[in-house]
Amino acid sequence: MIEKQFRERARSELREIRNQVLSLARDRDIYWKLEHDVIARNPQLDGARNAFLDMVRAAYADAMAARVLRLLDADNVDLSLRRVLAQLEDYPHLLHDKVSAREFADDRAELDRATTNLKQVLNPHFAHHERTLSALAFTHRELDQSIDAIISTLKTYYWIIADAYLEVAAAATHPYSHIESHGSPKCPRVHREDTCILCNFLSRTGAPKTPRVECALLVLKVAPVVSRDSHVESPWAPLTPTLPRAPPLA
Repeated sequence: MIEKQFRERARSELREIRNQVLSLARDRDIYWKLEHDVIARNPQLDGARNAFLDMVRAAYADAMAARVLRLLDADNVDLSLRRVLAQLEDYPHLLHDKVSAREFADDRAELDRATTNLKQVLNPHFAHHERTLSALAFTHRELDQSIDAIISTLKTYYWIIADAYLEVAAAATHPYSHIESHGSPKCPRVHREDTCILCNFLSRTGAPKTPRVECALLVLKVAPVVSRDSHVESPWAPLTPTLPRAPPLA
């Protein structure tokens, strides 16, 4: 591949990688705002065992790790930052006066380490004890370090290959991640616990159970109405003996 073809192809691929990295950074921003601004400030949720939060935390960790590794997979023929750098090694004059051979080797080694470390934590999380913040802390740390390494490397080598600056700022470019302090005069408060649907839902799912006495009274009131207005057929109905059939009419 001649240099011009490589530069055009690499420029296009790095731009697409940028789009995916922005998606990763925005999802990370939204997730941690959920943890810090919603869950940590709600006494009924913070530290509580909640199936919905277990699902969200596991889905975030597992999906983000798989997405980051896809961009770091040197054998990925679609999009791979490590593969672009490996191909760039065939054009050393492009690095001249921009990065040294030692810096280039260090950048590649950093992505290699990020790939190895992230693969070590790429295990599906099923049980509750695997889905707590403390259990996922190591996974979160490796994810953050990998994403930051990709962003830094992407900006550097897009500048080298395309002679242009690639904007990879995630914060303040997405409406869901633009959250200022409650006292800011620039923007209205974007999260209120009393009107937030997510807060209300999580509060209900994580709230203490209703006392048995109130449940018993509720059953006594509702049961007669349900039994009078509706009838649920037993799943064993086809196997239940029936009364003898009447003789056929003449």
